[in-house]
Amino acid sequence: MAEMTPSGGGFSQLDQEVQAFDRLLPELLRDHPGQYVAILEGQVLDTDADYEVLVTRFYKKYGKVVACIRKVEGPGEDLVVATPFPAR
Repeated sequence: MAEMTPSGGGFSQLDQEVQAFDRLLPELLRDHPGQYVAILEGQVLDTDADYEVLVTRFYKKYGKVVACIRKVEGPGEDLVVATPFPAR
């Protein structure tokens, strides 16, 4: 699992996770509409209706990894990316 560092390839990993979200979107809309999903290594590993609950649980379980955490909504909605790293 890639960590989000400039030299660790984290940004390309994030792109891959976002692409996985887009690929899975039809299934996600059917199974988890309006919920937040956490995608890691192309797979949905956790879901929750509450963003903060999901982020806390996910990073507690998986540590500082690059993941896509987004709300399952139709195309054109804002992208929200969560990270356990402090703002600079």
